[in-house]
Amino acid sequence: MQTAMEYIVANGIESDKKYPYTARDGTCKFNKESVIAHASAVKCYEGVSNAQLQTYLTTVGPLSIAVDADTFQMYDSGVLNCTGSQLDHGVLLVGYTADTWIIKNSWGKNWGEAGFVRVQNKAGHNCAVGAYVVTAKLG
Repeated sequence: MQTAMEYIVANGIESDKKYPYTARDGTCKFNKESVIAHASAVKCYEGVSNAQLQTYLTTVGPLSIAVDADTFQMYDSGVLNCTGSQLDHGVLLVGYTADTWIIKNSWGKNWGEAGFVRVQNKAGHNCAVGAYVVTAKLG
């Protein structure tokens, strides 16, 4: 995730409409003429607490995070209770409730709850949410 953010700092990013995610291996089709934004100030955090994540979400916005996605494979709805801690997937943390994290996955709208998963925010049961967070400033 850090490498992806650094690429955006160096080159910019296209919109999802211009460069949609395909979930397939292939060659990069980046077009600098279609860049809609640049980023700067990439920062990585490890071991971020629930309180810190909630503050970041309300002051910074959605956060790129790494999670243990082992239990994501069979998820279709509800609140996921995930005890794994092997970081193996990058997702977007977009919100929270009193007891859950709301995460946008990249596997399309036919997966989970229209492309989203709700995960417990209880330590040890949250798919390692907060273990690794990457942010960047747009502009």
